[in-house]
Amino acid sequence: MKASLETSLELTLEQRYAIRITCVDHIIKAYSKDLQNFREWSGPITGISINMITWLKERLNWATSRFSLNPKTLEVIFLKGLKGGGCGMMKGKTSTKNNQTSSNQDILNELKENQEKAIELANSISESMGEMTIEMNKVSTLGKLNPYNCFSPYSIAIKLLENFDAIQCWSQYEYSEERAAITLIARKFLMAFFIKKEEVKFLSKTEKNEIMAKFDRIIRIIELNQNKTPELCTLVEIQIMKNLLDKVNDTKKWWQTVLVKSKDILAVAMNFDIFNPTQNLRKSIEYFRKINNQIQGNFYRYAFQFEIIEKHVNIEVDLTDQFQDLLIKEFEKTNKMKWEEVHILLEFFENCAKQGWASEEFILSVLKSHIYKLSENIAWEIRGGVVNVLRSLGGHWNKEISQESKKIREAMRSNEKDVRVKKILNLSWKSVVKTVNENIANPSFLSNKKDSTDSIIGREDIIKEINSKLKVKNILTITGKGGIGKTSVSLKYSDDYKNDYQIIWVVNGDNIPLHLACLAIKLGIQNDNDTLETFKTKLSSKEFKQSMLLIFDDLEENNQLNEYYVRNENIKYLITSRSTGWEEYLELGPLSGTYSEDLLSLRLTEQNESEENVKALSQRIGGHALGLRQSIACIKTNKFTIKEYLEFIKDLSIDEVIIKTLESIIKKFTVEALNALGLLNYFQSQDIPEEVIKSILVKKYGVKEWLRVRSQLIGCYIVNKNIEGYWSVNRIIMDFMRGRDKGEMKNMLVQYYYENPIDCDNIYSDKNRVEKTKAIIIHARNFIKELQLNRIEEIAICLKIAEANFEIHMNFKEIEKLLEMVITNERQINEDRNKESIANIWRKVGNIYLKAHKYENSEEFYTKCLEIQKQHLPPLHLNQAKIYMSMGLLYNCKADYIKSQEFYIKCKEIREKVLPPLHHDLARIYMYMGFLYSDINDHMKSEEFYMKCLEIREKNMQPLHTDLAKIYMSMGLLYIDKENYTKSEEFYIKCLEIREKILHPLHPDLAKLYMNMGNLYNKKVDYIKSEKYYIKSLEIQVQILPPLHPDLAKLYMNIGILYCGKADYVKSQEFYTKSLKIREQILPQFHPDLATLYMNMGNLHNIRADYMKSEEFYMKCLVIREKILPPHHNDLVKLYMNMRILYENKGEFFKSEEFYIKSQEI
Repeated sequence: MKASLETSLELTLEQRYAIRITCVDHIIKAYSKDLQNFREWSGPITGISINMITWLKERLNWATSRFSLNPKTLEVIFLKGLKGGGCGMMKGKTSTKNNQTSSNQDILNELKENQEKAIELANSISESMGEMTIEMNKVSTLGKLNPYNCFSPYSIAIKLLENFDAIQCWSQYEYSEERAAITLIARKFLMAFFIKKEEVKFLSKTEKNEIMAKFDRIIRIIELNQNKTPELCTLVEIQIMKNLLDKVNDTKKWWQTVLVKSKDILAVAMNFDIFNPTQNLRKSIEYFRKINNQIQGNFYRYAFQFEIIEKHVNIEVDLTDQFQDLLIKEFEKTNKMKWEEVHILLEFFENCAKQGWASEEFILSVLKSHIYKLSENIAWEIRGGVVNVLRSLGGHWNKEISQESKKIREAMRSNEKDVRVKKILNLSWKSVVKTVNENIANPSFLSNKKDSTDSIIGREDIIKEINSKLKVKNILTITGKGGIGKTSVSLKYSDDYKNDYQIIWVVNGDNIPLHLACLAIKLGIQNDNDTLETFKTKLSSKEFKQSMLLIFDDLEENNQLNEYYVRNENIKYLITSRSTGWEEYLELGPLSGTYSEDLLSLRLTEQNESEENVKALSQRIGGHALGLRQSIACIKTNKFTIKEYLEFIKDLSIDEVIIKTLESIIKKFTVEALNALGLLNYFQSQDIPEEVIKSILVKKYGVKEWLRVRSQLIGCYIVNKNIEGYWSVNRIIMDFMRGRDKGEMKNMLVQYYYENPIDCDNIYSDKNRVEKTKAIIIHARNFIKELQLNRIEEIAICLKIAEANFEIHMNFKEIEKLLEMVITNERQINEDRNKESIANIWRKVGNIYLKAHKYENSEEFYTKCLEIQKQHLPPLHLNQAKIYMSMGLLYNCKADYIKSQEFYIKCKEIREKVLPPLHHDLARIYMYMGFLYSDINDHMKSEEFYMKCLEIREKNMQPLHTDLAKIYMSMGLLYIDKENYTKSEEFYIKCLEIREKILHPLHPDLAKLYMNMGNLYNKKVDYIKSEKYYIKSLEIQVQILPPLHPDLAKLYMNIGILYCGKADYVKSQEFYTKSLKIREQILPQFHPDLATLYMNMGNLHNIRADYMKSEEFYMKCLVIREKILPPHHNDLVKLYMNMRILYENKGEFFKSEEFYIKSQEI
């Protein structure tokens, strides 16, 4: 029996340990591998026979429970007895048949044992439900049993539900959790039985009716409860089981339900391993191949393979080849498939195309061959499925795919005779968004438009008309009633004709200056008081060649656009407005009767309404887009028939219909959903971050309630969700909700913003965080207007928004108003009893002024903080140390090094007395003191404090900690100043090794390091390496920082120094000028960084013999340095020496001697 002597069994335990059991020449060995740290073990394994291995190979789900593993040694153990079923080692020529029988018997014994245990528990639980004496420990024990290790999961599920509909079971409110847990277990056992049987056509009509009646009875009991909220979990599970049983004889619907409700159970059934997605795909294909006969074909196997693999695969795993191979094989068999199977295959192909799991070349080849062939299939159902795929791919980002799809669709449109397919052909294109970051993949395209998941039908002709009118004129207004669909049409136009534009920018009518300023900054225009004027000038220029679409949404009057409009044939203005007072406008009318009926039929399929009723409703609503959606939601929510709904809205105008319909929908909302509406009132109608709403509601009600609320809001068309996780609300609905708001959720939102402050120090750590912060700032600024700012929490929110706003836009004018709002409430703030919190507020105000380089204001509020803390805190309180460090930093920035040292020493003394010797706050003050002494060229003291910091951090922190990288970079800077370039390079490389391993490639800390390494190699006159690192730094900073960020100014200056050293004076002046434009806007008049730049520009013009300009910049530098630096500072020496050389070159020897003497005196 050679086959039985050479076999192997492969398993995965705990999704971490890979095990292989092999048998060669009667010797059985085990091999194990830890997939996380790659340790391995091999050795003999006892208690298992060759035939048992063969038998277990066919039952992998069960086999994993037969082995255990020692995590320390990785030794594999076969579990014996009722937990294992081992038969001992095979000796001599034992009968295969006997061994097989023995093995089978062991398995059967265990299945029966588990079955008996489960039935006993289920019976006990069922009886206790009748008596209402449920023991939760028994429910938990049953829940832990694996349904696949039981002989008949079906009988266990039925036993559990035996007394579930007893009235006394529902009479006690406090047992709602137990009822929910029992229903969940029943559903799992029932589902496991269906899958384990691999046959769904087995249930007799009588048996099915009995169970369904029981379910209906329970549902009625729940519905009759005045407070059914605690039973919603139970209701969901009952509905799932009811759906499964109801569709059990319709294989397609049944498998569809399985996929939606029980993907987790199917994954268990197939023994998926998250570490091996390729193997999972093979298992999925094999599973559906085996049950092919039972389910009459390939129903939903493609969708299942795609969704399950997507759920379990690490995103770095590439399965493109496997999916493409599967698709090609299946497309070649379409002539033997039923239309339902072809539909699923087409859905699977469409999903692969959307998710980027098939190459663009592959998609194009499938279109030209298989899709084209299927478009001529005799079955109208298949042709309809083809059209749906073409609708998606017609909006594909790849032009060739888009054009080929449109070509096939047009051919079908001209030849199609079937009315049903014609209806589908008339539906609009879908937009397929590329799964990678489009700004990186296509840097020439710029847009702030969020891609909506909302579908739009019946507007193809007007979208084409918009396109034809914008080709003739550069401005067009879409007018119409509120809710008619103006915004949706304008956004759909931008989707359909996206390839015609390089820039698409949506401007909300409520925030025109803000949205246009954001675009201006993206186009490289400086953020200052003249940003919009400069932006307008740039757009008017003939040099502006980029094709741009500006969508101004919801303007009330045409004069709102006057100051922003320019004439440029490359710029198109598309406006939406309810007003008709526009020179060039296109009135958007209602949807046609046909499209209205199609929409109603599509969304009310389960109602089984007659065509006559659908037509009547369509005519009553009159094609009003919002009215149609709200009528659908109202009918579903209230369980109306169309006739009942028409009676409900009898004699009302369309505006009254919408309001009454909204009221009836909201009456059915749970308390949780109503509170969600209350939250939405404090946001603007567009780009509402779902994450914020979710966080608040999950914290208050839990995950399950949040999911139900979300389902209600989206399902009833209250909110529209885009694919990036943002919501929008129709303005009519938003106004309706605000009219009902009682302000109950304001405190919840205050608490959220207070407990989840924006991390201003890490805003630029990745692009997503920048965009999220921008979105939150817009809504939070709007929310602040609703606050009195008379509570500490509200003031803290205001300050954090002000700080984040400054970090994003680098324009102090924008945040000055927010700070004034806080400062004007100073009297109320000081009356607060919590003096420590008041001091903290003034310290934060001081921090913001410090970031904005408003040193006098910063000093004022730091002093207020210090005075309060001195009165109310003991001298050695750690908050005293914190304000001392802040003031030390302030005076360091002001170049008042004596005061800076004074405050740093005060901070150090407190922390050394109070904190343990290796505390991270001690390391921080040592590092700041290292900065200070480095600035005053006391390199010995600087090195002393850096070494103290380094000692603490190397002892306390992991080798790849970010704070270690910071001190390494600081020491690299120090050794540049000491001209010890070898040591500097050593520390920079240490920093680089950490940051490149742990940080995102576009992280600002990487950019800073690259810039410093550029400085180092510039000092070493290694210009090639220096330029390489400067460019790496620049590539990051221009992508993540606003144009007026001080780090950009610093980098531009350093690059200017590099090109000056390379004698490329034109480039040097170009980068110095870029730095100067930023620094003169954002820095105070006497800032040391301005002085440094002026001296460098003086050096450049001196070298180029432009002595007049050189003297001008040297004098600017001199004014600042003599004002802010102590008389013997080394930076003054450098300036005097440079001015000596300048006047020597000019032949003004008396002045040259004057500055030489000044330098020698120091």
